[in-house]
Amino acid sequence: MLPGYEWAVHYGPDMRPERTTLELYLIRHGESEGNASSILQGRAEYPLTAAGREQSATLAETFRARGVRPAAIYSSDQARALETARILGDRLEVPGPVALEDLREIDLGPVNGMTRAAARQRWPDVMERFARGVSLGEMLPGAETWADAQRRGRRAFRAIRKRHSSGVVMVVSHGGLLVNLHKAILRIPATQKFIVRIPNAGYSRFVFEGDTIWLAQVP
Repeated sequence: MLPGYEWAVHYGPDMRPERTTLELYLIRHGESEGNASSILQGRAEYPLTAAGREQSATLAETFRARGVRPAAIYSSDQARALETARILGDRLEVPGPVALEDLREIDLGPVNGMTRAAARQRWPDVMERFARGVSLGEMLPGAETWADAQRRGRRAFRAIRKRHSSGVVMVVSHGGLLVNLHKAILRIPATQKFIVRIPNAGYSRFVFEGDTIWLAQVP
C-alpha cells in the first residue's frame, strides 16, 4: 500500500453513486499453497495454507474489533479466494459469499501454475518484460492483457455498485486482478503503471461520498 495516501476522483454520470456513503474493502486472499511455493497461480487452483487460514481469521477479528460488519461479501469463484471469503463471513456472521467470475485472477495462459523459476527458464525475455509491467497477454497466446482484466474489474465494480448504494461491502480477490480493479475504479488507463501492493489477507478501502471517492491506506 501507499503510506498516508488518499485519492479523490469525480465521476462522470455513467458511474456516479446515487446517494449516501459506501465503504468498499478490497481484500486479497490469504496465503495459498501456490504463494508458499512461488508459483504464478493465475487460473490454477490452490487451497489456503494453514497460515493463510489463520491470516483470514485474524483479519476477520480485526474487522470485528473495529466494528466493521459488511452487508455483503463478494468473492472470486477460485478456491483460495472463496475459502478466505467464507472464513470472513463465518467470523463476521455474514451470509454468502457471492461468487463472481469477473473477480477471478488474471489468466496467465501457458504460465498458469508454473513456478517463477520455471517460467523464467522457459521464456526469459517474456518474463523480464512481464516484470517491467508488460502484460503476458501481449506476448503469449491464451493470456489476458491488462485491458482485458480491467474490463472484468469494471464489470464487477458496476455490478456491486448497482446492488449497494450505502453501507459496507467486502470484495475478496487476487493480487493481479485487484491492481486492475483499483485502476478501473480510479479510471486509470489499463496500460498506465500503477503499483498497489496488497499482501495476503491485506486490504485497501474505498469510501464513496456523493460524486467523490477516496482511497486511503488502512493500517
